[in-house]
Amino acid sequence: MLTVQNLSHDPFYNQAFEEYIYQTYQDDDIFLLWQNSPAVVVGSYQNICREVHVEALRQRGIPVVRRISGGRSCRGQAARVLGKRPRRPVRSRSVRHPL
Repeated sequence: MLTVQNLSHDPFYNQAFEEYIYQTYQDDDIFLLWQNSPAVVVGSYQNICREVHVEALRQRGIPVVRRISGGRSCRGQAARVLGKRPRRPVRSRSVRHPL
């Protein structure tokens, strides 16, 4: 199992780093551990305007970041440590290569 501790707190970098790790090590079980500065992270299938109040977040300087996986929105705080369970990512061909 590949274990990675990402020391960056930048939510945009962290999402890009996660995608890079999963694309580069497709045949490995991966455990990622990281911490974001305040941000709202939304799933790949979510409508951002329905999930969050974009203008209120903009006024507070809190970015909205889209992740490559599905799932619900989550609010990240500086004191919150995030991790991914060891597993191989499941990729949907329709999302990665639209018709």
